[in-house]
Order: sequence, then structure tokens, then C-alpha cells
Amino acid sequence: MMKINFIILSLLGIIFMVSCNNDTPDTVEISAANKQQISLYVGENDVTALFFVNGNTGFTYDTIVNSGWSPEGRVMLTLTHGTYKCLPYYFTGQNIRVTPSSLGNSVLFEDIKFDAIPEDRAGQNEYVSPVNELWLPANVQEANQQYVIPDVTTIRKTLTRAVSQVIVHIKQRNEEGQFIPIFENPDELDGSVPGEMLLDIAGVGTSVGVNGATGYAWTYYQMSDAIINEDGSITYVGPYLFPSADAEEKVNVHIAFSPNVGIEIPQIDQNVEGFLHKNKKLEITLWMGMVNGNLDVTLGTVVEMDWDESNYAEGDLNPID
Repeated sequence: MMKINFIILSLLGIIFMVSCNNDTPDTVEISAANKQQISLYVGENDVTALFFVNGNTGFTYDTIVNSGWSPEGRVMLTLTHGTYKCLPYYFTGQNIRVTPSSLGNSVLFEDIKFDAIPEDRAGQNEYVSPVNELWLPANVQEANQQYVIPDVTTIRKTLTRAVSQVIVHIKQRNEEGQFIPIFENPDELDGSVPGEMLLDIAGVGTSVGVNGATGYAWTYYQMSDAIINEDGSITYVGPYLFPSADAEEKVNVHIAFSPNVGIEIPQIDQNVEGFLHKNKKLEITLWMGMVNGNLDVTLGTVVEMDWDESNYAEGDLNPID
């Protein structure tokens, strides 16, 4: 009888062990089934992409991708089943600060901001430094698009510049209104600088996020290096700036230009109004010409298609007496 009981207990032990061994693969298989490999394509490499998963408090930070990009801007990653938002971004330089500085599962999608660096200048106005060229999802709708995993296996994002830029051209025309070069032989200048230009811009944004720009500040920028174009005109390439928080509100650009000795361009100290929108340049063209026997400078426009169509300022600029 004892021998029979022993055999029965032994058989039960073997059955138990087999049962336990069979449970292990099932558990692993279930865990793997809750994950999905996806492909993220943004068309640029060296991009940082943040993923946020939907939870009780909203879309909270889940994972970061900042390496493994192919030359054409594609990366593979694995996500647990759920609903996600994706925020890819790219910038170089030190003039943008990403906040919050540390990521955790309490950080919400809309918490991510890109801040301009405050600048200490005399006076009561709040100044920020010019920013770097920042790339974010093309619009608010694309930034907030939701992706259900495992239904989605490929995510494509279009990135555009989230900044604006000020460009100043100086050109000349004769009394008939026809363009004439300021410099007949630009190559003979041999690196000479026409003069120094200062920009003091009121109304730039202080921060950019997935839902647009916020804040109001001033930016000061000094330009001494000019481009002497082949047609004998001059171009000053200004700074990258965060757009205005209110897209319908114009910024004020105070332009001060001091020509170097021997340069026949009048000294300028005037204000210009124009719009700063994301992915658009504010282009200002100063036209020099003779009006009633006096050298005059007026404000015109040019066409620039490298970005979205440029914004143009309207108004007149008069030289200092």
C-alpha cells in the first residue's frame, strides 16, 4: 500500500513539473504579443523623437529615440500596445533650451517646450537671444496625431522650421526706377564690409511648443558681415527667431545702419513693422535712389522661396539728416 501511494505521489509530482514547464512559454508568448515593432520615418537623421502613451492623466512620456537613424531618416523601435503621440524635433547650437530638463512618466505631451535663452540687457524690456534653426512637426494637427499600436506599423512625420528669420537687402535704383548696382565690380571689394547693421526686434516669442509660440520679448542682433551679391546689391542675413505668439500681430524691427568710410549708403535709423511666422522669412529691402535731388531710402519687397513664401514689411525708411 505504501508503495502504491509513493508511485501516485511521484506521478503527481511529475505532472506538476510538466504543468509548470508548459506555463513558462505561454507567459513569454503573451508578453511578446503585447509589443509591436514599428518604423518611424521623418526624412532627416540626427532627430530626437519622444513618444507619449495615453493614460489616466493624458499622454505621458514613454520612450525616447535619439540614435539608430538611417541616412534617409528612418528608425525601427518596439512599442507596447496602446495609443501614442510622437514628437520628433531637431536643432543644433546652444541657443535653445528644452524643458522640462528631465523626462519621467508624469511629463505630458503638451509640457514639452523649446525656450529661448534670456539675455541680460540694460532697461526694463525682456530680451532673449536669437535662437537656432529648430525643426518640429509641420502643424498642430500633425503634431497631435494619435497612433494606435498594433494597428499602425509605420509612422511618418513631416518636419518644417518652427522659427522665422529676418533678412535685409540693400539695393539701388535710378531716377527712372530701374535697378542699378551699388557696386559695379563686387569682386574688387576684396572682403570689405559696407557697414554695421543693428536690429532691435520687439514682439518675438519666448517659447515654442506643439501648439505654437508663446511669450513676448525683444531680440537684439548685430550684423557686420554682409553678402555682396553678383548684381552689386547687399544682403544682411539676420537671426533665427521664434514666431510671434499672436500670428495677427506685427513685430517692430528697429534698423540702425552705419556705413563705413567711402561707402555711399546713407545712415539709417528707422522702425519697420512686419510679421514673424513659423517657417517664413521677414524680408526687408532698402531701395536707394535719388528723389528730388536727395538720396532717399524706401522699403520694398523681394520673393524668396527657400522656405514658405516670405512675409513682407510695408512702410518707408528715410535716412538721417
